[in-house]
Amino acid sequence: MGDGWSRTHHYEVSGAGRIDYQYHNAYKVSEASDAHAVVAIMTINYSSH
Repeated sequence: MGDGWSRTHHYEVSGAGRIDYQYHNAYKVSEASDAHAVVAIMTINYSSH
């Protein structure tokens, strides 16, 4: 997604599918805002099994 974002990770949901996500340990909306850890859901796939 850009600087500071992780590679895409895959989380297997038992019997339901897969969730692909990325995270950022210090995301800021603007230069004046506080940094926070953020997880971004990229896709939810119900047919991965």
